[in-house]
Amino acid sequence: MVPTYPSLDDKHSNENATDQANQVNEGRELFAHYIWNAAIVVAEGVEDTYYSRTEPQPEKSNSHELWHVEGESVLELGAGAALPSLICALANAAKVVATDHPASPALTGPIAFNMSSNLPDPSTAQVSIYPHEWGVFTAPFAQENKGAFTRIIAADCFWQKSQHESLARSMAWFLAPGGRVWVVSEPHLGRAVVVGFFETVLALGFEIEVVFERDLMSYIESGVEVRRE
Repeated sequence: MVPTYPSLDDKHSNENATDQANQVNEGRELFAHYIWNAAIVVAEGVEDTYYSRTEPQPEKSNSHELWHVEGESVLELGAGAALPSLICALANAAKVVATDHPASPALTGPIAFNMSSNLPDPSTAQVSIYPHEWGVFTAPFAQENKGAFTRIIAADCFWQKSQHESLARSMAWFLAPGGRVWVVSEPHLGRAVVVGFFETVLALGFEIEVVFERDLMSYIESGVEVRRE
């Protein structure tokens, strides 16, 4: 089941609002606690780049530039278990904020547990957790952080096409001038869904720097990265 997400600004009857909230909660319970491959791709890229400081890999210099977070301010949208946020904090990002939909059970303990269990105390990064509904900017967190993040992560956040514009608007709201957004998706959605999202962000004024597909199975089986740009 693909749940719909009730907007905080929508006016529904109490009965309809309750039904929609139940759909959200059921969907979040099904998906929010998983670590998906898209999150692992981001985490591996950031980790590999971090360790390249002491073990340079010239053949991966372009990849390392892409995934660099040291000293950056990082926002993760639709964080779920927040693995990318955790790794960014460990890789010396200056500031890391993990967000998810206000109805997500990930906000009621799992993200905080993952952070507290894996980050040193004190952490070199300023780490925080906030609810955020895509496309809604009335909350204090959104009002105080417009244009505040140099890196934005959206890993496997594209399965609801009806939310593409709202997600893109959140990216535009929070992204600092000259910043980068990492859009990472798994192939089960199909290329058409991801292409549709790219068309949405282009219409909002974004520029696409690079697009590539990565064959995870080849990497797992042989240790050789296969990429198609």
